[in-house]
Amino acid sequence: MSISANFSISQALVTDISYANASFYGCAFASYQDTWYTGRNASTYVVDSIIYGQTDCEHDSLHPYDTLGIDFVTDLFGFGTAWFEKVTLANRACGGGIAAWKGTNLTDAPGNRYGAYISNSRIIRSPDANATTVTAGQCFLGRPWNDLATTVYLNTYMDNSINPAGWKPFDSARPVIMNTTFYAEYHSHGPGGDVSARIPLEHILTAKEARHFTLEGVFLGRPSWIDYGYHV
Repeated sequence: MSISANFSISQALVTDISYANASFYGCAFASYQDTWYTGRNASTYVVDSIIYGQTDCEHDSLHPYDTLGIDFVTDLFGFGTAWFEKVTLANRACGGGIAAWKGTNLTDAPGNRYGAYISNSRIIRSPDANATTVTAGQCFLGRPWNDLATTVYLNTYMDNSINPAGWKPFDSARPVIMNTTFYAEYHSHGPGGDVSARIPLEHILTAKEARHFTLEGVFLGRPSWIDYGYHV
């Protein structure tokens, strides 16, 4: 399955899922700005797929969430729970960050694990990126859409496009990443996987801590809507 947009005008979601559960196998999703959205009360699982995006949409007044004329996120954003397994995140450019997520407190949604979880995957410069586009050291792993954001990278290859700091504030109106966010990595590897210069509040997980991040743990049970018979 391939759903694609081959040029950038403004926000161009390929996938928008809210108030539902959905899983995708062996797919390609290609756009430029905000390729993937897992919305409110949604759960999504993506495996063996490639997601093309461009994290550089500066001064885009058409973006409904961007009233400050700042660069916005692209590849992944949302307000639900999303697990990406053995996917390739192919950056056509850099700027805002790979993932922008909202979280919710446990009072409003008891036990929730809203967030983006990227596992056994890889982050690369897209093969179709413009030859003049500079990506080395320019891409961030994410930024917080609100101060309860969660994003976790597990055993993920990162090319040299990843900025050593890893994470960046959302915009100039919120110039600090609050300690209520949860940003974490386990066994990041490749040129961009060096965590020694990451922001101080990031969690560098031990093997024991990483074992808490499983499909069952994140989705609060074994989801019946996932096809466990699919083999990569």
